[in-house]
Amino acid sequence: MSGQVLRIAFGRGARFTMLTDLAQRGPLGDRGSPQPGDLDTAVVDRVVQGAVATVEIHPQLRTELQLWLDERPNWPHAGDNRALFLNAKGGRLTARAAGGIITEIAQTAGLDDPTTAHVLRHTLATTLVRGKTDLVLVAEILGHARLETTRRYSLPSDKDKEEALKLTNRIVREMGPLPQ
Repeated sequence: MSGQVLRIAFGRGARFTMLTDLAQRGPLGDRGSPQPGDLDTAVVDRVVQGAVATVEIHPQLRTELQLWLDERPNWPHAGDNRALFLNAKGGRLTARAAGGIITEIAQTAGLDDPTTAHVLRHTLATTLVRGKTDLVLVAEILGHARLETTRRYSLPSDKDKEEALKLTNRIVREMGPLPQ
């Protein structure tokens, strides 16, 4: 289960509260207990500002999630809880526990810097923006209501500024001497 938590947290830029609120959509789109075989989307089990958000599941993650869904019924009280991710007692995984999973994975990987949901969201957003993904699409993926919130990921880094100055210097050199 920990790999799926990490992949959804990074791959969707999910806040831990959203991640822990995920519930799998049942076979007819109902909000019942998770059912194997319907992995096209997961539904956020919490109404935010009057709307239920839908989170797309990446095709490569579906196989891993199916393994978890096959194991999930064997967890204590799994049938009593529609949460996609469960804690060891069968209750909904909390944001704090999800954070612990991410921290443990980062430590196992030998990462020195603290790794949090916010760091994963920021990394995803920066990667998308620097990869030339449209800012409006990045805002939609992150669930930002205002484009200005997403725009901070497009601010130039020191390296970007250095590259721009190198380009400017090259253009000036290619212009040659200016007429007097």
